[in-house]
Amino acid sequence: MNKKLKVALKRRASEQGFALPIALGLGFVMLLIGATMIMRSQGDQVTASAQKATADSLGTSEAGVTRVQSLLDRWRVLSNITLVNIGTSSSSWQQVYNASPANACLPAGASNPTSGYRLNEWINLDSQRQFRIIDYTYKPNPYNFPDGSSGGPRDPAQVNGSTTIPTSGAVTVSILPTNYLPDGKSATGQIKGIQGTLSNSAGTYSFTRKYSAATTTPITSSDKFYPDSVPGVGTLKLEGKLSSGIAATSVLQIDIPVNQGSRNSVPFPGLWVQQGTIPNNNTIQGNLLVKGCNANIGGTVSPRPPYDRFSNPYISLPDLPLIPTTNITNLGTLDSSKKLPQSTDSYVEVGGVREYRYRVTSINLTSGSDTVTILPGRKVFNTSTNSEQSISTDKKVIFYLDGNIDVSGSREIKHNCSGVSSCKPTDFQIYAYGSGGHICMNGSGATYGFILAPDYTVGIAGSGSNAGFIGSIWVNKWNPPPPTGISSCGSNTSNTVVQQTADWSDLGPALTSKNIPPQLGSFSSWQRQEAS
Repeated sequence: MNKKLKVALKRRASEQGFALPIALGLGFVMLLIGATMIMRSQGDQVTASAQKATADSLGTSEAGVTRVQSLLDRWRVLSNITLVNIGTSSSSWQQVYNASPANACLPAGASNPTSGYRLNEWINLDSQRQFRIIDYTYKPNPYNFPDGSSGGPRDPAQVNGSTTIPTSGAVTVSILPTNYLPDGKSATGQIKGIQGTLSNSAGTYSFTRKYSAATTTPITSSDKFYPDSVPGVGTLKLEGKLSSGIAATSVLQIDIPVNQGSRNSVPFPGLWVQQGTIPNNNTIQGNLLVKGCNANIGGTVSPRPPYDRFSNPYISLPDLPLIPTTNITNLGTLDSSKKLPQSTDSYVEVGGVREYRYRVTSINLTSGSDTVTILPGRKVFNTSTNSEQSISTDKKVIFYLDGNIDVSGSREIKHNCSGVSSCKPTDFQIYAYGSGGHICMNGSGATYGFILAPDYTVGIAGSGSNAGFIGSIWVNKWNPPPPTGISSCGSNTSNTVVQQTADWSDLGPALTSKNIPPQLGSFSSWQRQEAS
């Protein structure tokens, strides 16, 4: 065999040169695996980023819910107001707030806290997160009308035609459906952010606004009347999103129970005034409650704690009870010594307690040493034996006062519970019905009692070491000393003028302050929804 051919055949039969294709094949396989892993890693990263963005948007929505909840909790008068946009820059919440007494409490230069809260307008939480309110609709629970009958409205009614709500008072409006309210019935609510009362009289509807304003408000057929009676439920639908990065939004819908405000949410006041000032040397040993924005109107509240100063622009003094027409004794003017109740006086039993009721024209104890004595505890005065007589039940003495009270010098209205176990200050109550009247407690002794005088000025100026009032006084104005106040009863004493000893449980349920804002309950529903 040819020598060269033989060498060629030997080389062909060997494995030399086979490693190269194997290496190239393995490299290609590794390249494919690496590319696959890179693609999967990128996919996982995208998924993780999307999940993080979704979680962040959900957190943004939850932060938005917290922001709205905080607004409603601070300004609870908005919680039963359906949010609607008004014009291009306002809303029903802004209109309600602007017209309410709270608007006067804003510090100089401060902005309306409801500004920016409009439907479908984005609000910045910070530089990265935003939320918007898609809807907030308030719907009352089924409820009764004020007269106790059923059928109060829950859904809104449509305004039919155009008219203008005046700056105060009432206006005739056309409402659809025409049978929205039964004849003679009324319901509270708001039209275009104006709160008021809608009434039906023989098929003719009128709307009376709650708060007066400087300007009128035109309304058209595009507007609705939204009822706002409490209790009910406010349904909030809110969307949150990130301001940058991967587009992701989350929508939440929450039901917020809105409950009737409780008088227990108002600190029980030893002294409650609607307006005016208190001399700094007057000491109030109890809570001082002022209607308005500022409770720093003078006087000394001590000790602090447990007592303090409180102010509220909404709440008003309770309504005076109706004067009974039966089982009431007419005392006329009290200007001399008298002991009450007397064994021959009529009374009624309420919850096992005798109530002795007296109609009083005025009390004038300004000369001599006359004293009107309210016997404490289970005692009455027996006119036959001219002595005190025990009775088997607790009692109350109630004065329904038409005029003024003037007590000075050594004279006094005496009701002293000290050392009497069955006696409380609220066992002696004075309800004052006059207009612009005054109550001047300028005597030498302390009186245990309760006074409600919504249109009266009250002063305590006794010089005796025990002079003052033990209980609670709720009045329009505290009387300062002359020349501002009434000269005969300027509160210029350094004594403790009011010593609080009562609380809400000592008064009947009818004595509840008016206009207590609603209270928010815990969320009754929390749902995540698809973003539109």
